[in-house]
Amino acid sequence: KSMERTGNRSSAVTIYWQTRNREAIKAIVDRFNLPCYMSVNRETRCRISDDDMPLLVKCEKKGLIKLRNKQES
Repeated sequence: KSMERTGNRSSAVTIYWQTRNREAIKAIVDRFNLPCYMSVNRETRCRISDDDMPLLVKCEKKGLIKLRNKQES
């Protein structure tokens, strides 16, 4: 049985980069098609598809990132 796709639904998240490993950051940026910028606070704002969210949570559990749900200011 194939996994059900959620279509185009996505969530706005702010990724805080806990790792300083450039290869790990590049791999995550490439895998999730993230913008290639990081703020001075080590954050990247982006939209993540609901289908990709479980994998991003695994990256968080490994200590590479922290997910923050910040409101747009």
